[in-house]
Amino acid sequence: MSEIAAFICQHVFRGEQEIALVSRDGGDWQFLCAKDHSGDTPFVVGVEHMFEKDPSLESLRSLPIGWEAYRSSATDDWEIYEIE
Repeated sequence: MSEIAAFICQHVFRGEQEIALVSRDGGDWQFLCAKDHSGDTPFVVGVEHMFEKDPSLESLRSLPIGWEAYRSSATDDWEIYEIE
């Protein structure tokens, strides 16, 4: 079985920030913090690694393509919405 790739911002990858945004824009998985990412090159990891690393993501496993989930802090619930 092949692993599905996910894009992860440098801040989350390095453990400097918590995940604040999970996106399926265009079908790709993206895990981002709340900081600015202009000019950053994302890291690519297996999406299953992200679910294993952060159990709070489990509720987003079935996030449809074209949808995003946001939270203000790691202790908040995810707010899920369709990308406009």
